[in-house]
Amino acid sequence: MDILGATSASINAIVTLGCAAYILKVYRDVRKFFYLAWSIGFVIYGAQILIRLLLPGISEWVPGILHMITFALIIAGLEDVLKETKIPLLKTYALLVVLVVFFYLFLALDRILMGVIFLSSGWIIPTYGTVLMRRVYGHLADNILIGWLFLYVANIVFTIGQVPIYFIDVLAIFAKLVLLVGIVNPAFPWLPTLVLSERLEKGKGK
Repeated sequence: MDILGATSASINAIVTLGCAAYILKVYRDVRKFFYLAWSIGFVIYGAQILIRLLLPGISEWVPGILHMITFALIIAGLEDVLKETKIPLLKTYALLVVLVVFFYLFLALDRILMGVIFLSSGWIIPTYGTVLMRRVYGHLADNILIGWLFLYVANIVFTIGQVPIYFIDVLAIFAKLVLLVGIVNPAFPWLPTLVLSERLEKGKGK
């Protein structure tokens, strides 16, 4: 990795850990599980970036496992916010992880193809969760959905490996900052309560 790539990756890691710290601060104020899960998830995400940067020769299993833990925490947070939908996001993700590991161990697939399958299987559940959040909670979830989609694209491009790393880092940093704006919105922690109140009001109106 060249100096520009190393610098952009370092900034990406710092921004990721900074997001984690800010989300944890919000958790201390509102005590919602979503914030705890996402703050820990972002810490592991930042650690994964640093490991790739500082230990380029390390086994791919290490960042891969960290990636899976990050996704599990992100999905657990989304499932908490979307309780009323009763959609088993975390169980579905666990099943996908088992299938991907099976394919990796027992099928001789190309490394790039395997990476795309792994990312797609991991990202599709939280992506669905953010889309569902937008449908349930409306425009207040816009930044979370937009930020997540940009982050998804950045990671797919990273896996394919045909774009300069600094461009991917810039895209990922932008995505995380957009996500952060949505997450720290003062109204966001109370979205389930607000939606329930609106439904009750509509019910009374009838």
